[in-house]
Amino acid sequence: MLLPCTCDKEKRLERVPADSLTPYQRELKTLSKERYAKLKKSMAQYGFTVPLFIWKSGKKRFILDGHQRLRVLTTEKWEVDGGIPIVSVEANSAQEAAEKLLVIASQYGEMSSQGLYEFGDFYDLKLSEFDFAELPNINWDEFTNEYFGDGEDDAPPDDRIPDQFDVLVICETQEQQTETLERLMKEGYECRAIIS
Repeated sequence: MLLPCTCDKEKRLERVPADSLTPYQRELKTLSKERYAKLKKSMAQYGFTVPLFIWKSGKKRFILDGHQRLRVLTTEKWEVDGGIPIVSVEANSAQEAAEKLLVIASQYGEMSSQGLYEFGDFYDLKLSEFDFAELPNINWDEFTNEYFGDGEDDAPPDDRIPDQFDVLVICETQEQQTETLERLMKEGYECRAIIS
């Protein structure tokens, strides 16, 4: 299968073949059969969506981020249209490259079920059908049961989502819109610009 490269349509990133890349993380992470299947499904649906981060040492390119995606590509004998996009990360030594690998693999922000629900609602995502992402700190079965239940009601109970009241402000110029948005955001309001 030839996967589209959906992260570099303008082809500004360096592209390389899979066999020019060397894994660097050793056995730091594993990939279960279930997670492999989810990653495979997401790559088949969305293409190659994020470039690999690599460290160049001499003529070798060591992977700092993207080992599992490369594993799916090579196992399935898939290719990325135009080659695998890469971004080089600078490191002065193998030790510094390993430290940066750990930084890249770290997850500093923490996702909550409520935050995920609100994110999905804001972008009109069908989260009850979105089952192939591996999201940290989210038990997918518990999340879908809590927020979508038996499917009869797509909204969670009222006590989980605060009341929301919308106001539409019609501005005569883009400058006026920008000033109004900035003023409201400084006051702590969540705002979105709509141009029609």
